[in-house]
Amino acid sequence: MSVQQAIGTITETLGPVSVGSQAGLVGIEERAAYCASKAALLGLTRAMAIEL
Repeated sequence: MSVQQAIGTITETLGPVSVGSQAGLVGIEERAAYCASKAALLGLTRAMAIEL
């Protein structure tokens, strides 16, 4: 399923929701993977906002 197909399904019922944190913008000691995943979520959300 593509992102566009998934968003079409989601927006019909609930609307898109992204749950991020400040960790996506700043680093946290010994939490590199967590920070990287939150930064990726932020980037994905921004890209989807432009594309969709």
